[in-house]
Amino acid sequence: MTGDVTAPEVTVWVDDDRLKTVQALLDMMGTSVRPIAFGSPKSNAASEWARQLDIPMFDDLRQVLVQHPSAFVLLGTLEGVGPDDLPMAVAQGSKVIAIEPVGATVGEHAQAYKLIKPADGSNRPPGRIVHAPAFDRSAGFLAAAAPHESLGDHRAVQMTHAGSARSGSMFFRLFDAWISVLDFIELPERIDAELSPAAGSTAVPDDPRQLTGRLTAHARLPGVGSAGVLVSDQAAELTRRLTVVGDQAQLVITAGGYKLTKTDGEVVDHLDADKEPGYLDQLAAQWRRLIDQRTPPPEHRATREQHALACCHACLLSARTGEPESPQRLMEIARV
Repeated sequence: MTGDVTAPEVTVWVDDDRLKTVQALLDMMGTSVRPIAFGSPKSNAASEWARQLDIPMFDDLRQVLVQHPSAFVLLGTLEGVGPDDLPMAVAQGSKVIAIEPVGATVGEHAQAYKLIKPADGSNRPPGRIVHAPAFDRSAGFLAAAAPHESLGDHRAVQMTHAGSARSGSMFFRLFDAWISVLDFIELPERIDAELSPAAGSTAVPDDPRQLTGRLTAHARLPGVGSAGVLVSDQAAELTRRLTVVGDQAQLVITAGGYKLTKTDGEVVDHLDADKEPGYLDQLAAQWRRLIDQRTPPPEHRATREQHALACCHACLLSARTGEPESPQRLMEIARV
């Protein structure tokens, strides 16, 4: 569990809600990473785990980052994360693996991605923040290299991102779904959404981190085209599936495979997948690609994530008002 001494080091920040997920992920990663410090805002279970592994334990993330800089920071919770903690980690060269969106708003996201100079004044290359398991970093999505020209224009896009709460929060699913959809379309003009809350929850929350249940959304684009999103943290099976229908071809992507078909039925390219990879399998696969440096960050990723957050808030606002809402307008408000 402590990993090979030559393996990249990782520090962990986690709470009780995600402790079992983090433990299982590190077990799956095995000797390919080496944990050197744990931290938690409040978790007796995490403290006991650290004691068993003879690894230092902290209740202050800044202290972890200062005393134990590492190649990776596995971020299992945003509780106790200060506004400058993630920029500091990135400045030190760490790749921050976040299993929840690092910002609940466009402003919080911009703060997390703020560039700062390393405290020691060095010119080391910065790290980056990586949300995982990101659908656009999955094996199926990466294998469908540059399909955009084959699709043509006037696209209709549909994304399903569903599973149980054990395999990711509702907010992460909505955020990740919009990131994937926005790879194929412009920022929508209007989004009309409906939330069916989980049992025991009756209102649409102001904070997207409190989302739970089932949400559907329909987006109208500036030109011709549309997009639909279905997300849930109450589904029986883990499902991530993106369908894009253009005027020249259709593309279907799952986490494990894809199929690109011309409108006349000719299959242009495909990668068969027997079944949807499990949640932990997808997390571990993305982490291993980062270790192997096989996937550079997508172009304009931070901007697309901010657009995705604006779409998330447009969904919440629409579900609350019963009217279509503008993500562009929410972006403008966030910048005031």
